[in-house]
Amino acid sequence: MASELAQSTHYIGKFLPDGHLEIPKTIIEQMGLKHGDEVEDQTFLFFF
Repeated sequence: MASELAQSTHYIGKFLPDGHLEIPKTIIEQMGLKHGDEVEDQTFLFFF
């Protein structure tokens, strides 16, 4: 079960101690995101 979860998850970024999500600039550029865009994940809803 854990291996199935690992295969279906995608690295987006890491949560910082202050609760913000740090996302590498390369991922943002690859996704074509701009400030104010919304990205819905199966678990989280992200705002840029």
